[in-house]
Amino acid sequence: IDCSYAGGTFTISVTTEDAAEWTVESSESWVQVSTTEGSGSMDVTVTVEPTKEKKEAIADITFTCSGKTYTIPVTRDAYIEGFSVSSSKKVVFAPGNLQYRASTKTWEFQREHYVKLGEDNSKISPTYSGWIDLFGWGTGNNPTLASTEVSDYATFTDWGINAIGCFDWDADAEESKPNVWRTLSDDEWRYMFQERPNADKLRGQATVNNVPGYMFLPDEWELPSGISFTPDPNNFTTNKYDVGEYRLMKKNGAVFLPAAGYRNGTTVSGVGTEGHYYDSTPRNGNTERGQDGDGLGFGFTSKSAGMKTFRPYYGRSVRLARDIN
Repeated sequence: IDCSYAGGTFTISVTTEDAAEWTVESSESWVQVSTTEGSGSMDVTVTVEPTKEKKEAIADITFTCSGKTYTIPVTRDAYIEGFSVSSSKKVVFAPGNLQYRASTKTWEFQREHYVKLGEDNSKISPTYSGWIDLFGWGTGNNPTLASTEVSDYATFTDWGINAIGCFDWDADAEESKPNVWRTLSDDEWRYMFQERPNADKLRGQATVNNVPGYMFLPDEWELPSGISFTPDPNNFTTNKYDVGEYRLMKKNGAVFLPAAGYRNGTTVSGVGTEGHYYDSTPRNGNTERGQDGDGLGFGFTSKSAGMKTFRPYYGRSVRLARDIN
């Protein structure tokens, strides 16, 4: 049995021969069984309590029947610190930026928050055998589209419709299935950036493993011992972390968006100096998205951050999220 930190209720169907008697017990108090004994065939309900512990927990449910034992492991995921994207909704972010390899039609998340591909995106094509991670707006069904015609981007297809792998997930992991991840809307990016409680204290430019970018901290943030964070320092150097320091921050829920630049046709610019992350919201039926002054996603430089106006044919980064409530 595998479950999230929210816990849940599960059913184990017991089948025996000749109405044999059996017993069942749990090794941990956070896993309860509906009965401790029975005979013959019947269902046993297993209740896993929710947790806010930031570490995975494992228990065993052990059945004993006719001198033999049968063990069913129970794994409860560590508590995930979420990010409020509205007054009633929280999300967690993908392990890294989205990337695509056309030659194998494969989608994956980068293995670390701070990894970016940069100039490799200039090779974008339906036959390119390498990876790209800068996409035109809404190209979940056509990721190698590099046209600079605004009209070619009139309809948004979420990248989350695809099966998306990750280096440390099993091939059949729940996280890799289609429609688990999604692109935040304009309102959701905006809420996280400026409207959630303490928003101005939970964000800022940073550098991780010598990669400039922008960091968001979860709603219930706990700063690891020995590490400092300055909100919105307006430079990439005040908040500077090596891999070990950032792993401690990531364990507590921090999310880092690398300054991966942007692509115009096959020309890549701004790598290491600016980052732009798409949202899913069309602009009032205006195909020249952003011309009304509204944003098309979250963007940042060393001096500023917020909702930015992008032309939809510019290749930008994608950091998907999934709902947790």
